[in-house]
Amino acid sequence: MCGLAAIARYNDSSGVSRREIVAIRDRMQNRGPDGRGLWIRDRVALAHTRLSVIDLSAAAAQPMIDKTNKNVIVFNGEIYNYLELKHRLKKKGYRFFSHSDTEVLLYLYREKGSRMLDDLRGMFAFVIWDAEQESVFCARDPYGIKPLYFCDDGKSLRIASQVKALRAGGAVSGELDPAGLCGFYLFGHIPEPFTSYRAIRALPAGSLLHCRLGAKPVIHTYFSIAETYRRASLEEKSSWDPGRAADAIRSSVARHLTADVPVGVFLSAGLDSGAVLGLMRDAHSESITALTLAFDEYRGTRDDEEPLAAQVARRYGARHVARSYSCADIQELIPEFFAAMDQPSIDGLNTWLLSRVAGKQGLKVVLSGRALRPAPLPAGTRHGAPRPHARSGGGSRDRHPSPTHRAAPACWPR
Repeated sequence: MCGLAAIARYNDSSGVSRREIVAIRDRMQNRGPDGRGLWIRDRVALAHTRLSVIDLSAAAAQPMIDKTNKNVIVFNGEIYNYLELKHRLKKKGYRFFSHSDTEVLLYLYREKGSRMLDDLRGMFAFVIWDAEQESVFCARDPYGIKPLYFCDDGKSLRIASQVKALRAGGAVSGELDPAGLCGFYLFGHIPEPFTSYRAIRALPAGSLLHCRLGAKPVIHTYFSIAETYRRASLEEKSSWDPGRAADAIRSSVARHLTADVPVGVFLSAGLDSGAVLGLMRDAHSESITALTLAFDEYRGTRDDEEPLAAQVARRYGARHVARSYSCADIQELIPEFFAAMDQPSIDGLNTWLLSRVAGKQGLKVVLSGRALRPAPLPAGTRHGAPRPHARSGGGSRDRHPSPTHRAAPACWPR
């Protein structure tokens, strides 16, 4: 869960304010406690806060520069097929100086430009400064797992992983957006592309943004999940293969274990998280730490998930860590919870509480069953299909009510 930031003065000849880009970056220090980076060239600046997951060395620090063409990248996420892509690029003569997936993205852009997006399997948001074209290219993964926000005032383009970070720079208007706030009251979250502020928008899932100095930013859609579901709905019932779906889930979990740090799992008493743990074990993941959230008020009742979660952990040989909170604990933590929230949401408390436990256990990456929920399938079928990208780097942006754990008891201060 890194944090990225960029400023491009595409219609303004003045240089980027170092104070502003540093303020935006430093507001995201919680997203990347392992390092900070900054690159500034006149009208363009890129910045980064790093959470080290793949290649923990300084060679993978960001912003990362392509020494051949001077392109620069900042990246948040993980590319699960980066080793295959790296092998392909090596055969074409590319030399690598790190073991990171960031460097793979940088060279894949040099090789294919925006067509690189067709090759990526993962969750990502990144910004690339193209030195030759004097342009900014940024993209967000097809499911919108990784956040990417921007502000375009007609002169400058500002980009960051958090809305609060863009506001921290001091140059973005704080005028509230009625559409975003209305969405919150209707749905319990602010629907994208809206945010709390008129001046800030989310880059839609499956979209890319291109901005050349001297020209206005342009947004294109490269992938549509709605269109994918539409095509699937037209398929014949006989084309649905449950075995193929099971293989896809196994493959997804195995891919999500790609890391140079331990990978844990959020474990409840439900089927989703138990299945994820079992598939982690089947993928030969060793020394798995399973984290369970419990509440003192549920102790000894049918709502207490800890006993069954402990049984599941023992079955799969996982180290089980359970943390129980009381109403008093939750009330004390509520101010910290709201401070950590980037956009208003009625969801996320349970995940945030468990993420605190994960951090104290030294875990940077945790798998979750939060996104295992039914999806539209070909007509006539009754099977469920997963949204397999549930990996979390210490937090989750899933906007649905969490099925991972029982809701916290009614502890909110009145």
